Amino acid sequence: MLIDASEEEALDCLVSVMRYFKVPSQELAARLILKLMDLDEVSAADLAEKLEASYPLVLRIIGELERIGIIETGKIKSKGRGRPRKLVKLNKKRLAETLGICEERARYLKKKLLESEEEPRQS
Repeated sequence: MLIDASEEEALDCLVSVMRYFKVPSQELAARLILKLMDLDEVSAADLAEKLEASYPLVLRIIGELERIGIIETGKIKSKGRGRPRKLVKLNKKRLAETLGICEERARYLKKKLLESEEEPRQS
């Protein structure tokens, strides 16, 4: 999968957020979020196929992302017999809020680092 530099930076940022929330397989979780940004709603099975990842792992990540509110799930009845398909949708508002909080924390930390560099060192 080839991605451009800005997508790579977005992926890195999302991996950091996933690490903060202790989501399993952070890079895959970040790729899942990027994929959902391009799609309105998709079945978990189709998402696993698009990500070239195992269905159980994708379901586990979906569960964690749903727990923190970044994605929402629903079910659609299968045609014929069988279990209903699990549909996955990005909660864009919650993701934006989460990224905003991370950005605020990063600004605070950067400010503290710069302040500590300006303070005279004591011998």
